[in-house]
Amino acid sequence: MNLRNNCIWSRCFLVALMVTAFLTVPAQAHAETKIVVVNIQKIMGDSKAAKSIQDQLEKQRKLYQEEFSKHERSFVDEAKALSDSREDMEPEAFAKKKQEFDNKLLEMQKLAKKRQRALEEAAGVGLGVLRDEVIKIVTEMSDKEKFDLVLTQQNIIWGRQDLEITDAVMTRLDKSLKEVKLNIKTN
Repeated sequence: MNLRNNCIWSRCFLVALMVTAFLTVPAQAHAETKIVVVNIQKIMGDSKAAKSIQDQLEKQRKLYQEEFSKHERSFVDEAKALSDSREDMEPEAFAKKKQEFDNKLLEMQKLAKKRQRALEEAAGVGLGVLRDEVIKIVTEMSDKEKFDLVLTQQNIIWGRQDLEITDAVMTRLDKSLKEVKLNIKTN
């Protein structure tokens, strides 16, 4: 009986030791894990390169807006002239003029859509260059400082402020990539 009790106690002790070891290993591993957080939205909005992208897009939008405003005034004048001359024209001649006007208007709408797509495409390419540089910088920092996990701020509900490396990433980014030159197709 005594031998049996000793076996039971030995087994209990062994199980307790294993449970303790099992519970402390993850705690130690967790204590050694280095997790950091990057606010990608802030970088994609506030970095020098991001601002250069925004400035170029805004400048091109203004140029397009000025051009289309001139065309719009021209179309309004042409529509008024066409409407005023309707009574003086034969129905077939008016229909032909109206069709020509509608075709010009349609071509202008196609051009506007084409230019909008060109702006969106250039923005996408520019932001891709920016994103790639951010990833490169974060990877370099991770290798140097031995980060185990890098999370984006958008995926965090709460975290200590000392986990945040956004400013360090932004400083490096502003040194390595001050501007992203956009290739906006204007045709």
